Amino acid sequence: MRYLVVTFIMILSSAIQAQTWKSLSKLDGGGGNFISPYGQFEINPYTNDIWFVSNDKASIIEDDGTVIIFLPNNELGSLYIGNPLKFVFTPNHVYYFKTDENLYSFDSYVSSLVLATIPDLINITSNEDTVYLATDNWVGVKKYTESGGIVQTNYFAQEFSVKGQFMYVHDIGVSDQIGYYYGANYDDFALINSDPDFLGGTVNDVKFTNNSDMFYVASQNGISYALNYGFVGNISSTNTTNMPSDNVLEIDFDPNDVLWATFGDVNGDAFAIAHLDGTNWVDIYDSGNSPINFSQYFGMAIDTLGNPYFCDLDNLHTIATATSPTWVGVDELTNNKLSVLVHPNPANDLVSVAFDDNDTYSVIVTDINGKLIKSYDDVHNELTINISSWKNGVYIIRSIDEKGSASNNKFIKQ
Repeated sequence: MRYLVVTFIMILSSAIQAQTWKSLSKLDGGGGNFISPYGQFEINPYTNDIWFVSNDKASIIEDDGTVIIFLPNNELGSLYIGNPLKFVFTPNHVYYFKTDENLYSFDSYVSSLVLATIPDLINITSNEDTVYLATDNWVGVKKYTESGGIVQTNYFAQEFSVKGQFMYVHDIGVSDQIGYYYGANYDDFALINSDPDFLGGTVNDVKFTNNSDMFYVASQNGISYALNYGFVGNISSTNTTNMPSDNVLEIDFDPNDVLWATFGDVNGDAFAIAHLDGTNWVDIYDSGNSPINFSQYFGMAIDTLGNPYFCDLDNLHTIATATSPTWVGVDELTNNKLSVLVHPNPANDLVSVAFDDNDTYSVIVTDINGKLIKSYDDVHNELTINISSWKNGVYIIRSIDEKGSASNNKFIKQ
């Protein structure tokens, strides 16, 4: 596991800086920085950590700017292309699944098996302390509750969104169908495509607002929204102004439930982003006034402070605001100059700190709160530390070379 700690420059601002962009360059997983999110680009709503998930690896930028990369055959087990990952979050836990396989927890970046051998597992979502798992064999959705274990349900869905007592399902064999389950155990099902406010068309994205049970459906014909299991309105170029396209590829909401959308052309390719102010689309960003490479666009995410992030193949982009994290003040998130490998991680008895050159290093070990545990001088090539008597938890290894360059690496004693 590589933990990269970077010092960032504070942005001195007290208001949104219109058109002030910061772009953070990235490399593929083996190169150093966060990976291209071929599978998932999302912000954990409980921590504001930014997650980038590919088919066989994942990485995050923690809220303080620390970059952490998880690679195959390490923290995330034996993975391979075509065996996609997806992460979901609850207030106290992080979970992920591998298609056709298992459900794992990933608390403190330690992978622990939760449910094994789930045939044809294809999708996952979460709602408060409950994780929902869909399969491709139509045997019913499995519901895992943190306090009550696993329940095999009688309702069927391959793609779904859940909030409170509401479960909307979509793409049930037909791409333009929306339905819902209702009742104490989601036992009853009904299609709601016949509602006159449903615009129809291929469904591209669905999402609940943050502060209500309003449910939005983005499609090639615009945006429809439902409440209490019925569509009650829609948004399109016929009832709003400056809408870049009726083909809405992605939607998201800021903490005040302001609607943001990514728009596609007739071929379904992303070309613009905007947010809705009343009935007017404003702050329309495209290739002419933003650094986003729309030809390699992966998506957007908004943190709990209202900061929007946009990801393409080569960069993470954001608009500088008064609430931007301090690390937004740098142009790049880069590897520390030192190349340090801490392994195994997690560790039980021994942990090694290995360097890729013959320089002399000082190594300092602290707990997560900064309390000194051990220090070592005149270290060459590799240092092995006996941690068998240490308490379980997260520790920091700080390595400093002769020139004063430093690298911080986290490891877990378990």
